[in-house]
Amino acid sequence: MIAFQVMPPADLVPGTYTLAALAEATRGRRFAEGYTVIDYPHIRRSILFREATAPVVAFRLSVDRDLRVGYVPGAGDAVPDAIAAMGVRVEVLDDRAIVSGDLSTYDVIVLGIRAYETNAALLTANERLLDWARAGGTLIVQYQQYRYFSEGYAPYGLRARSPHDRVTDEGAPVRLLVPDHPVFNQPNRIGQQDFEGWVQERGLYFAHEWDERYLPLLESADPGEEPQRGGLLIAPLGDGFYVYTGLALFRQLPAGVPGAYRLLANLLSLKR
Repeated sequence: MIAFQVMPPADLVPGTYTLAALAEATRGRRFAEGYTVIDYPHIRRSILFREATAPVVAFRLSVDRDLRVGYVPGAGDAVPDAIAAMGVRVEVLDDRAIVSGDLSTYDVIVLGIRAYETNAALLTANERLLDWARAGGTLIVQYQQYRYFSEGYAPYGLRARSPHDRVTDEGAPVRLLVPDHPVFNQPNRIGQQDFEGWVQERGLYFAHEWDERYLPLLESADPGEEPQRGGLLIAPLGDGFYVYTGLALFRQLPAGVPGAYRLLANLLSLKR
């Protein structure tokens, strides 16, 4: 295996590009394909070949690179990789770090999707994380399932209904309820263009009811359905902030959706 690094030119115009890899060997042999091995007990082993290409999305992004972010994994997502790709220091927190590690070194802690369903240590350490936020941290909770709501892991009341509120149309209109809020202005100015090109859905497991201390920031809905406002909620918590979002950032970031990166950068920078 050969590792190599690709650097964009300084005058790169924002847009979508395709990178292609080509290897030349002796006697003029050229290789322009990669392969993936499909190997499961219930099927015959096979190899899938494809062109050695990768899509690359170039866009403008401002982010505070002095931030230190801790990430608690959930049900398997690529959000930590996306945070690192923004140039922000991110560390994946294991059970020991969550339960007894020094959290004071982090400015922001992000909880992965369905983390309260998959990580028993998080249940034990939940109040510890809330105390950390009260001391000045920003705790960002990505979508969780019913246990999170019914067992009261949020600092103030949150309730989801069954079936849960969601917006399945990835192109559904999005309205900024508080357009002058820092989340939509610092360090990136968020507008309607940032909700273009989303994939699969807007979000899921939106809160249906919430304590008055939460501020709903977005409104969206599938065609013909009632507006949903529980997809992005922010509340002050002591000297810090608590964020719950059902927005499907975990799908948008691997797909290279610029608006998802810009919105996440603003959420990470909320305290700054």
